[in-house]
Amino acid sequence: MKTAIIRMDTTRDGKHFSDLFTYGTISRENDSYVVEFDGEKILSEIGDHVKFYIKNKNHVRVLANNERDSVLFDFRKGPNVECLSDNHMMNIHVTTRDISSTMDENGGELDLKYTMSFHHMLSSETEIHLVAKAVAE
Repeated sequence: MKTAIIRMDTTRDGKHFSDLFTYGTISRENDSYVVEFDGEKILSEIGDHVKFYIKNKNHVRVLANNERDSVLFDFRKGPNVECLSDNHMMNIHVTTRDISSTMDENGGELDLKYTMSFHHMLSSETEIHLVAKAVAE
């Protein structure tokens, strides 16, 4: 596990939505890279503690937790996948439009584009650009 500087830029429906600049960690877990950080107010919609599991170039998993619940987003290229939430009974579908990752144990970049729909009605189109760089020790 390495300490990392993490920057995340998010665009929603073509407009700037949020920035995050924080410290976190990068680790290797089996065949995946895990980028983990504690969120700030900017991430309160998806949770206060966030992990990006970068499985491969076609599969990214985002796990977010806060005091009330946890949400798992499983992004895979191809068909819609359902978003699972512990405490909410909602029909949420995520369609992954694009995934690109250069992540390794020293950092890298992740680009993720997806649409989200609630009860089969389009809610948002989101793009995430995450840059992580291991801190020299």
